[in-house]
Amino acid sequence: MNGARRAGWWIVALFLVSACSHDVGARSRSELAAEDEAELYAAIVRGTVANFGGDLNPQTLHCLRVCVRGECGAPSDRFLSLFLNDRFMVSGPEACKWQGGKVVPTRDSLLTVTAGRYETRVAPSRAMFLDVEQVRFSSPDRASADASITYGNVGANGLTLILERVEGRWKVVKTVDTWIS
Repeated sequence: MNGARRAGWWIVALFLVSACSHDVGARSRSELAAEDEAELYAAIVRGTVANFGGDLNPQTLHCLRVCVRGECGAPSDRFLSLFLNDRFMVSGPEACKWQGGKVVPTRDSLLTVTAGRYETRVAPSRAMFLDVEQVRFSSPDRASADASITYGNVGANGLTLILERVEGRWKVVKTVDTWIS
């Protein structure tokens, strides 16, 4: 009986060690998944801005609204920091407002824009809402996403982006314009 009891305790101990190590692995996997998801959404934003030429006009303010798993809202400051070295300005939706039938910056003040090692103060000349609306995965390394920009009552465009993980990083491989207003 003692041998059976001892074997039972070994099984319980192995289960607990396995469960504990699995939990540690699950946390690190979830952190990696969150980081990967942020990189995916950043690629979607960059691809949308590039598709509509926003990276050619660094004085356009893109106010991001992001939907993740059905919840839409303002992106985190941590997410916005992914764009510090990009040639375009991003902010949360609170930095833009509707005025006179178009989207404008909420304040006329200068914004600090970081480009590499240099910072400049820029007054946005235009503003637009950029919405990342839905992401669909066809495999762990391939996804499609719907995004849109809105700059006025009669000025909005939508597109679908096809993304692939290339050398560990998400990259837009194709864009398809889906609607225009």
